[in-house]
Amino acid sequence: MLGVNITLPDTAPIILGPSFHSGIWFYLLVFVIILLGAVFIITPVPENTLLFFAGALAVNNQVSLFWVFIVSIIGAYIGYDLNYWTGRLFNVAVCRRFCPHILHTKNIEKFRGMIERFGLPASIVISRFIPGVNLPPFFAGLDSMNYGQYVVVNLVGGVLWCGITLILGYFIGSLDIVQDYVTFIFDLVLLVTFIAIAYGVIRLVRGRTENGGEMA
Repeated sequence: MLGVNITLPDTAPIILGPSFHSGIWFYLLVFVIILLGAVFIITPVPENTLLFFAGALAVNNQVSLFWVFIVSIIGAYIGYDLNYWTGRLFNVAVCRRFCPHILHTKNIEKFRGMIERFGLPASIVISRFIPGVNLPPFFAGLDSMNYGQYVVVNLVGGVLWCGITLILGYFIGSLDIVQDYVTFIFDLVLLVTFIAIAYGVIRLVRGRTENGGEMA
């Protein structure tokens, strides 16, 4: 039998420029992407994967783990807070006009079931760790959950999610085989994120156009 030896290069190529891997632009990108990922209108955004590899980038001091932690918590908190106030100020019918692909009956029933099973505070925290599951804050606002209580739950969930994800990324990133490719993988995640955001915006615009046509 013929054997085929596949040898990986010592390091992977860098897709994006160095500005995306350090400095103020890096932290701004993390903040914006985490924020968008927490707002249900723009899903899907792979914020979990991005945060994981941001932690891996901190292994060689390319970025500060502390500041990634801070900006990600702020982005996660604001995103879920926007979800809460969207539900608090508007009803499902109004919001469905802007994002019918998310607020359809099947999704609403699924998340209502989740809230009935785990309770609203626990569902808000759990939703942080499941990609694309960020409607519980919307229902918290819809059900007029006490805002003081929501602030605590939102902050606790954000701190736990950001802390655990970054620590896991930092630990896995310390492995040599991962560190050699972490910048390359992070770049791929960023590209996927940009595509996902563009897709979400296009889908949102199409949804509004179609609903506008139906209403007319």
